[in-house]
Amino acid sequence: MSIQAINVRNQFKGKVKEIIRGDVVSEVDVETPWGIVTSVITT
Repeated sequence: MSIQAINVRNQFKGKVKEIIRGDVVSEVDVETPWGIVTSVITT
């Protein structure tokens, strides 16, 4: 699966492996059948 195939309208199944909370941003690691997807979000 290419990164271009993933956007806000698409969904994919996975399991949250780790959440690293920060004062400004947090990092979420999700394990999918295609590998780990890491997202950085504002907190």
